[in-house]
Amino acid sequence: MMRQSIEQQHVLIAGGSGELGFAAARSLVDAGAPVTLLARGSEGLTTAATRLINDVDGDVLTVTADLANRPSLARAVEHATNSFGDISTVIYALRHDVTGPYDAIEPAQFQQAMNMMVMGALNLLALTVPAMQARGYGRVLFMMGQDALAGRRFGAADCAIMHALSGLIRAASREVAETGVTINGLVCGLVDSDRLAVEVDQVVSHTRRDRTAVMNDLAMRNPQRRFIELSEIGALALWLVDPNTAALNGQILAADGGELGSPV
Repeated sequence: MMRQSIEQQHVLIAGGSGELGFAAARSLVDAGAPVTLLARGSEGLTTAATRLINDVDGDVLTVTADLANRPSLARAVEHATNSFGDISTVIYALRHDVTGPYDAIEPAQFQQAMNMMVMGALNLLALTVPAMQARGYGRVLFMMGQDALAGRRFGAADCAIMHALSGLIRAASREVAETGVTINGLVCGLVDSDRLAVEVDQVVSHTRRDRTAVMNDLAMRNPQRRFIELSEIGALALWLVDPNTAALNGQILAADGGELGSPV
């Protein structure tokens, strides 16, 4: 039977210790949903869970697993299900950057990233979505960077991985469309985050440009002339997995102020 309340949804967030995953978790816990945070390492998970409990005071569980290792992931999914009940919502918010010129990408590094990001996504779907289909309800959301929709210099590997995930969303969403399950993507523009600060520092280090000038140039790429806030990403994630958004399926929406679709 379809669940009509966000409070009844057990949400599993892969990459829950990262900034995008945490933003989604914060909005969902605040809305009353029990949330399981999943990542490969426990240290970041513990910090994220403590922050959520202190700031929002909700039901939060942490599990560790390597998404590319299906038995490891299966154990984590089983533990989460035994703790909080059936998983009705899955959010995929992993990041694993491989940057550099297309002809200088290390094959082993690229293969490792593909295994973790793409094979990991397939494993996650295989271990959670069939049960959603059997129950007649489920929500899956992929949170990705702009490489999922556009190309960029020195981003050939990341673009290939993100475009693979975009293809997975479009194809898998067709397979589940009649079962009450939806699969969508949320592409996040330049978000005001610790990650952005590190990237700006790298640009400053290589170019010796003024940091404020670099930040201003990046912000001007957004037609709204600003960076996206993590709270906005969290609010959009909450909306996209809401029980009443069944009409959205196989969609990849961009939260970037119009940057990718604007001629500016």
